[in-house]
Amino acid sequence: MSSLDNIKNNNVSRRKFMGLLGGTALGAFIFEACGVPEQEYIIQSPVDMPEDYVKGEDNWYATTSDTSEHGESIIVRIMQGRAKKIEGNPDFPITLGKHKAVTETEIQTLYHPDRISGPLYRKTSSGNHRPISWKEAESILKESLLSKGNKSIITKSLRGMNKGIIDQFSNAKGLKHLTLSSLHDYSMYESSKEVFGTKSLPYFDIKNSDLIISFGLDFIGTWGPVEYKNQFGKFRSKDHRGYMVQIEPRMSLTAAAADTWLCSNPGREGLIALMIADQIIKNGKGNSTNINKFKELAGISDISELNNSSSGLDPKSVGLATGIDYHKLEKLIEKLIAHLENKDKGKIIFLAGGATSGYPNSKSINSLVFGLNYLTGSVNNKGGIVLNPDNVFEDIEINGEKLNLPVSSSWDSLDYWKEEIENWRLGSQDLIIVRGVDLINEIPGKSAITEAFNNSKMSIGFGTVLNDTLERCDLILPDNTTMQSWGSDIPEPRTGYPLFAFGQPVASDPYTRDGSKKLFDSKSFFNVLLSQMENGLSGLTYMDLCKEISNKIYKSSSYNNSSIVASNADDFFKGIMTRGGWWNINKKSSGPKNPKINITNAVSDVKRSNNNFHLIPFKSHVFGDGNSLANPWAQGSPDPLTSITWDSWIEINTKTAEGLKIKAGDILKVTSNSGSVELPAYLHPAVPSNSVSIPIGLGKQNFTRYASERGSNIVELIDTSKLNEDGNISWNSTSVSIEKTKNKKKVSKFEGTVPAIAVEPGVPILTVGPNESAEEGFHRSHEEHLDHAFGDNWKDKKHDEEKGH
Repeated sequence: MSSLDNIKNNNVSRRKFMGLLGGTALGAFIFEACGVPEQEYIIQSPVDMPEDYVKGEDNWYATTSDTSEHGESIIVRIMQGRAKKIEGNPDFPITLGKHKAVTETEIQTLYHPDRISGPLYRKTSSGNHRPISWKEAESILKESLLSKGNKSIITKSLRGMNKGIIDQFSNAKGLKHLTLSSLHDYSMYESSKEVFGTKSLPYFDIKNSDLIISFGLDFIGTWGPVEYKNQFGKFRSKDHRGYMVQIEPRMSLTAAAADTWLCSNPGREGLIALMIADQIIKNGKGNSTNINKFKELAGISDISELNNSSSGLDPKSVGLATGIDYHKLEKLIEKLIAHLENKDKGKIIFLAGGATSGYPNSKSINSLVFGLNYLTGSVNNKGGIVLNPDNVFEDIEINGEKLNLPVSSSWDSLDYWKEEIENWRLGSQDLIIVRGVDLINEIPGKSAITEAFNNSKMSIGFGTVLNDTLERCDLILPDNTTMQSWGSDIPEPRTGYPLFAFGQPVASDPYTRDGSKKLFDSKSFFNVLLSQMENGLSGLTYMDLCKEISNKIYKSSSYNNSSIVASNADDFFKGIMTRGGWWNINKKSSGPKNPKINITNAVSDVKRSNNNFHLIPFKSHVFGDGNSLANPWAQGSPDPLTSITWDSWIEINTKTAEGLKIKAGDILKVTSNSGSVELPAYLHPAVPSNSVSIPIGLGKQNFTRYASERGSNIVELIDTSKLNEDGNISWNSTSVSIEKTKNKKKVSKFEGTVPAIAVEPGVPILTVGPNESAEEGFHRSHEEHLDHAFGDNWKDKKHDEEKGH
């Protein structure tokens, strides 16, 4: 019975009823003596409110973010039951009131006109989907789970209770759980945990550091919690302004924000790390205890034992091997040594990941760079690498069933995926369940994966909107958004102390104008899984499990002096949901446990032919791996470096393009050993002459009216013939050729027609003070910059006279 049916014979005014209709995010339970029956009365929110009803009251609710890979918390403004605005949770340690641009897409997902409206089913792979009820859909799911053959469930990487539920479900139903993510940072996660002897990624204390040397980690752009962006601002604005060096073969947002960007030839960055270690050890400024610790963990007596290249480790030799002017390398060493000698500005941190995770030697180079933190005494110290303590508890027991709560993300290797896909191709797969990933577009080899996927006897997909993978599923089940569900996560990286994120349903389910019908008949993915359980978890909901975690925290020793104090467990749970999570800043890590710096191949040789280019794929700051592209907000958000919207593109060096007679907007055919795509050219002087860069995530065929058939899927270009040390894709090691076609298009961008102009690296835009001429301002700011960046070196005649190598 609808809410309108309930109200027909009751004395409730139209204005009051419309207030109830959108009065709360969770639904109003009204018991009123004057005409309203004493029964549960659930009111939902219609999409369109009457024009004559205006009520300006709003509320904010805390919940988790669906678009974050790091477990961030948001607060949502609710008016008349509808979500209006998202902000970062000001209470939560890894958001501190900030949020990413992509987070704004979550409201559009909730009200997306192309959301899956209800369960869909087809009996044959060539048939059409037809609407069915949830009762019928869950019956089909239950019957499919009874099959005795090979069964798999595929999700993005999960942690905490989400991973625990999947593990319980998989074990009970005989499924294999596989995880997937495009251009994931597996080697960075695993190498850091090995180097620092922890179970999870450490915390990078950016704001308190004095010198950051980052090898490829784009923590200002596409990687890391929003807190790291916020911390970088504090790193810059403190009394002793921090200095940053970014080393990677593409100008990312982090490279653009750095004081110095060192553009190395792909795969050669390990030589710079070895040079740094060699210089610290040999110049006598390093702490002998720290040096001995590094050598012990690396199992060496001399740094040269790690050099598998033919290059020496002096700046000139390294400059020649990496393509970097050796003067810049000398200044890097001088800057590093100066910080080591200065007690007030001696906090140094070395970061790795991103680009360095896409090479054949990804684990070795990431281990080497993270290991440098031992040389500078930066491990578990302020302004360095802060280790996270073990979790408050590793599992919880409910009705005799143990639910694991892992603290770290993990991904299955391409080796593992190839074996799985081959089983599908042979027709030995009985069931595939997929949720939260567009499998067909996220692994190289789309045609082979599509064929193998179609060979499964039954495929079931959960999602909010159709994509190329869901469209091929036999049973399609509409999934709730996070604003409609209970949720929890263990953020990664945490902030050096125990931390849980919790979410709650904050927005009402959208109904038709008259309130008689749901627009989107969706359910929580995890609640659907729990409803299929036949053990001690049977009959429980996600909210019940959240309460169990809350109760266990409340009873644990970690509760003392934590973020929430309550007189009873119920109030403690309410406090957790109100603040969006729980943490205890008084619980710290005791230090590394069995650390090891395992380096087998410090320097990699990423080869290309003379006429080819290195392909450097990257994630967009908004649409990431492409799963947010269904929302116009993501499509229309300008890329921060190119300002391009609604398309994919290929970045090519301006002078290289001139030599090939390529102009902006020319359609280029880009070809690798794996395939080819066509993309419009974007010319930029900051692109290395031997490389081209392309964003991933576009090129989907079936992905709502806004994203279907936009751009190109460059995952198809990535060479999978040689895997890295972890058995994963060396996604930053592909060689491509470029051919200009006869076609051209106008690229949508915000920068206008003025081309980018190369300037002196690191020199800021001129600002003129009061009563100051432009010439006076130029000399003041130019000399201030040079003095800050290079100290006395900019006056060194030797440096001025020498050019090149």
